[in-house]
Amino acid sequence: MDDLKIVSKKEAIENGLTRYFSGKPCPKGHVGERYTSGSTCVLCGRLSGKIYRDNNVEKEKERSKNKYTPQERKIKYDKERDSNPEAILTRGRKGRKLPKPSRPCGEVCEICGNPETQKRNGRVKMLALDHCHNLNVFRGWICSRCNMSLGLCKDSPELLRKMAEYLEDFKKKNV
Repeated sequence: MDDLKIVSKKEAIENGLTRYFSGKPCPKGHVGERYTSGSTCVLCGRLSGKIYRDNNVEKEKERSKNKYTPQERKIKYDKERDSNPEAILTRGRKGRKLPKPSRPCGEVCEICGNPETQKRNGRVKMLALDHCHNLNVFRGWICSRCNMSLGLCKDSPELLRKMAEYLEDFKKKNV
């Protein structure tokens, strides 16, 4: 949990976040994010959901019949994205609300300056809406490669600087 910034429940609600991190353990001892809607520990919520599903297998089977199959969900998502790309930006991968962009999506990545090359269903994806996960604030429009790089580095400027220094040191010694 080193990468999570301590944010009060009040601050999280003011910033439109659905979760916050207090740094304190829940009654069951988990140290992690909590939901702003009721202060429940996210892990406790997941565990209670799993216990419920395990104890109510038949109800869950019936409920899941009413849901879209993964293929149907993908088709629905693609139609929605193609008809209104800005609408899809209202939610993230895990259903969390994304921040409103302060500028329209450009043609090239704001980090590397290249256009997006990653494809989905044979079409080039739109640039990713980059945002600070702790503050839920829009940062810019970036390509998939830069987005993945930032994610793998856990948005750490220190780690990115060390990586750049590592490459520069190698270049100085070998070129």
